[in-house]
Amino acid sequence: QQTLLDVQVNNLNLDFTNDVRRAVPDIITQFYQAQGTNSAVKIAVQEQDLRQHDIELFQYTLIPIITLVLMMSGVINSGLSTAREWELQTVKELLYAPIARSAIIIGKILAGFVSTLLLGAVLLLLGNLLGWLQPQGIYWLNALAAIALIALMGAGLGVAMGATLQRLQPVISLGLNVVLYLFFLAGGIGVLAFAQNWLQIIAAFIPLSYGRHALEMSLFYSSSDLFGRDALILGGSALITLLLGVLAMRRKFAS
Repeated sequence: QQTLLDVQVNNLNLDFTNDVRRAVPDIITQFYQAQGTNSAVKIAVQEQDLRQHDIELFQYTLIPIITLVLMMSGVINSGLSTAREWELQTVKELLYAPIARSAIIIGKILAGFVSTLLLGAVLLLLGNLLGWLQPQGIYWLNALAAIALIALMGAGLGVAMGATLQRLQPVISLGLNVVLYLFFLAGGIGVLAFAQNWLQIIAAFIPLSYGRHALEMSLFYSSSDLFGRDALILGGSALITLLLGVLAMRRKFAS
């Protein structure tokens, strides 16, 4: 004997629709399981979670937002600080000062890096106090290391933009667009594993994807899973942006 279940789905969007479609067979399974030995269909459910903790959706979206804020802070702060020197012509005073040009470049990078690192530390502490982020023991250091590498990458990229464009407005426009594109190509606030194949392929080449993964493992799951890989890619990306920033500054100093 068959029983027809009439289910009306308000398919407002695919995510909502799939939630309903998954819920219907789950409810049927739970119903027969609750009947025990009296059930006409013998069902036993054994769940094995891959993670130790269940993370709320709003918590899960915090990590991508933190990476976006960090990258935005590094690029914009460093870019504006560097571009302002040319727009206001104060770069001439710096070049006449009795200091090495390398000191000027390092100072610009460090200014953006330190301010972004402090911002990341504040966000980390605030999230922990509110109970949204849960790093334990050594994973505090893993999270701070990931934040530091993201901050360094953003600072190097910002200095390169500021020295190349030499104007505040273009730096703001380009910086915002570059960071936002990197953010969404890295998966945005969604779950990258559920995204289209082409986006997953592109995300594999976006450094923010690895910063996001490192922070998720450290802050939510107390895990060092693939942390070495994440740190290596973030460190290499930071080194590349730093080289771009140094070369851009030296080229403009020479001209």
